[in-house]
Amino acid sequence: MPKRTLLLILALAGVTVLLIYIALSQNSNNNAQTAAKLPSKTISQTKTAFNTAQTVLSLSPNSLTISANATSSAVNLIANTNTNSISGVQIELAYNPTKLTDVSISSGSFFPNPSVLLNKIDKINGRMFYAIVLPAGEKNGIKGNGIIATINFKSLMTPGEQTQIKFFPKTLVIAPNINKSLLKETNGATIIAPQSKQTTIIPLKTNSTSGSAY
Repeated sequence: MPKRTLLLILALAGVTVLLIYIALSQNSNNNAQTAAKLPSKTISQTKTAFNTAQTVLSLSPNSLTISANATSSAVNLIANTNTNSISGVQIELAYNPTKLTDVSISSGSFFPNPSVLLNKIDKINGRMFYAIVLPAGEKNGIKGNGIIATINFKSLMTPGEQTQIKFFPKTLVIAPNINKSLLKETNGATIIAPQSKQTTIIPLKTNSTSGSAY
């Protein structure tokens, strides 16, 4: 083999080895950079998910003593969104149908011109289902503290009894462009029927002589 040809082959082999080395080095650097970025992105997403749910739903007053002669009573469903801007609320409430009757739900003033998607009272099992949202096409949520709805009812309780209205798991809070509930916590209400007042009978005093009352 001529000397010139041998040198050419060696030069080509050297260039090939150098190109392979450069390619492997770049691939290794890219993998390292990708691996370094992934953990920080995952941590950021997890942190955001945990911090978005800030809305509290409460029944107010949380303890209601019914007047003895009341024909009907009511509690308000209050939303405190804190840092959230919300676009809708769905609630599932449980109550004792042997203690409360004629239950109904009406929308409050928190959402302007809302759409009520669900308003159902299960009188047999004692469940309230209610869903209310901002009008279609509304892109911005509402932030603040206000009345989502008002729950009206009549009491069947005897004096001294009490009952509760509790939130159940289907309760949630929605917001634009967020695919999970922003509900942080819920607070129900206790309804109390006061003890009846005892009537004290005072006997009339009579004149032992004439027998007339005075």
